Amino acid sequence: RVLVALDVTPAVAAEAAELGADLIVAHHPVMNVRWHEREMQPLRDDTRLGGLLTCLVRQDLSVICMHTNLDAAEGGVNDCLAQKLGLSGTIPLNEQKIGRIGTLSCEIPLEQFLHDVVKSLSCRGLRYRDGGRPVHRVAVGGGACGEYIPHALAQGCDTFVTSDLRYNDFLDTRGLNLIDAGHFPTEDVVCPEVVHRLQKAFPDICVSKSAVHRDAVQYYMIEGAAATPPITPAWPPWWPRPRPPICPMTTSSAPSTRRWAPATPTTTSPSPTRATVPAAWPSSWRP
Repeated sequence: RVLVALDVTPAVAAEAAELGADLIVAHHPVMNVRWHEREMQPLRDDTRLGGLLTCLVRQDLSVICMHTNLDAAEGGVNDCLAQKLGLSGTIPLNEQKIGRIGTLSCEIPLEQFLHDVVKSLSCRGLRYRDGGRPVHRVAVGGGACGEYIPHALAQGCDTFVTSDLRYNDFLDTRGLNLIDAGHFPTEDVVCPEVVHRLQKAFPDICVSKSAVHRDAVQYYMIEGAAATPPITPAWPPWWPRPRPPICPMTTSSAPSTRRWAPATPTTTSPSPTRATVPAAWPSSWRP
């Protein structure tokens, strides 16, 4: 019997033992990886990793971990993620075949796509940065793929869905909608596919997905708390401004329908280039 899980944890090991499994197939490595390099990995009960390894040995459980092989593989993590988000015509995001780029059937507003991501991946929440573009050509990178933001921009993507983004990724990126949907939600999508393929390849073996493994990240939210407003462009007084000035022509409740047009001078204006400026700009910054 085989148990499939994104991670090998004490709870997963206990579940495997209770089911009478012989093997755990996981995505994330359980040992000899860089995030465990400061911790010795002997069989000992007084460390987290050592206790886990000891448990596996005592229960006579074998473990196979794939990690980046499964990230890059056809039908692996990123293909499953792209499929979950409704992308078609997918191509690799980079030369290592980590990540995918695909398109939606039609262009949609960012807010609608955010809702779709939460529902499709069963996220408890997500972080995002509005790049000021509707969503159509989307890059995905299951797990921590913030380093591939330049690849997404270079290949003309308007949106990038990944996880574990840094503050400066959100602060510095321009012209790209950034969505951090969480490490677990963006990678756990591959586990059902692993179960399916193993069961098909070995029909005489019982293969199942872990029922106890969950996202380790929890979210605390206050009901009715106001969402952070989007960043409003503001020009300091010394910054070069375009001529003629711009002002909003039409504005609706949906950010994606905002349009801009050159201001039309009025007869009462003291200057032919004087225009109405959005109220969000401080008065000292208005032209």
